[in-house]
Amino acid sequence: MKKHKSIKVIKITTLVLLSAGVLTTGFFMLDNGEPDTLEWWPIASLFFAWSIAPYVGVAYANEILSNNIFDRSILLFIAIIITIGGIAILIDTFIIHLDPQSGLVFIFLPIYQGAVVIFALIVRGFGAFIIGCVNANKFKETGKDEKG
Repeated sequence: MKKHKSIKVIKITTLVLLSAGVLTTGFFMLDNGEPDTLEWWPIASLFFAWSIAPYVGVAYANEILSNNIFDRSILLFIAIIITIGGIAILIDTFIIHLDPQSGLVFIFLPIYQGAVVIFALIVRGFGAFIIGCVNANKFKETGKDEKG
């Protein structure tokens, strides 16, 4: 595929968005937890690891995925959705509608984010399949692939 100059910008933007999600999650966990007590830290560490798993997974995919504009755009879209959605849900849960069960968001939010990631990757797979079919048809018609 043709190399785009914007791929590096998309890759960095994706990492910045994911970092914002991780930092916001950590802030809300520290702000609403009991970091003054020693007993809080072991279980909070496990919940924090679980809570940032979708961000880490997308960041890992951002590092290993091929450098084409289609894949990078999908990852940026995923990062936007899970970060903005995650921050919005945390704000709604801990600022707007705070109640005793608000801490459960750290269990269920990663599940929702993971579902978004899986759905987007399935869409990416279908998109890649369609693009592959279109390119195969172009090759059949012209005898040349994208590279010429």
